[in-house]
Amino acid sequence: AHPYKNALYTRPNPYTTAREAISRGQVLEDYPHHRRGACCLLNGLTSEGRAIHVVCTTDHPTLVIITVYEPSWPKWVTPTQRGK
Repeated sequence: AHPYKNALYTRPNPYTTAREAISRGQVLEDYPHHRRGACCLLNGLTSEGRAIHVVCTTDHPTLVIITVYEPSWPKWVTPTQRGK
């Protein structure tokens, strides 16, 4: 039998991933005059140490997550440095 045939693979919960990144995050970019409302780009780490970017609102009493993604080349050289 193949060694991975019976292995259980679970995908990370996107809500947990976003929450971890936000709680461990730093603001990379602030967009106070964005066309859809004030928001910011956060860079944070998951509990596994993966870099995650979260774009979320900054002008609502309730946090609204707009998007969550892993920064990657060519748009990002490192999790905190944009590509050219």
